[in-house]
Amino acid sequence: MEITRPLFYLYDDITVADSIENKIQAWKNSYLVALRQVKNEVPLKIVFQPQPPADPSDLEPPDYKEIKEELTEYYEENCVTP
Repeated sequence: MEITRPLFYLYDDITVADSIENKIQAWKNSYLVALRQVKNEVPLKIVFQPQPPADPSDLEPPDYKEIKEELTEYYEENCVTP
């Protein structure tokens, strides 16, 4: 099934160092999801399409100042009671 491979590789990119047994299970899960997609037995349709290359500057990790700002904003929005 053509959707099995991209689903598996998406999972495999996340779990690079996983055991072969878990990779086999991931392939089986990807196949079953793909099968349900083909049979329209799922509420959402997964569509894979080519994406433009990422801008290398978007892939750089945030610096300390950016992390601090994000965490401070999150804290102020979600943790401070009025």
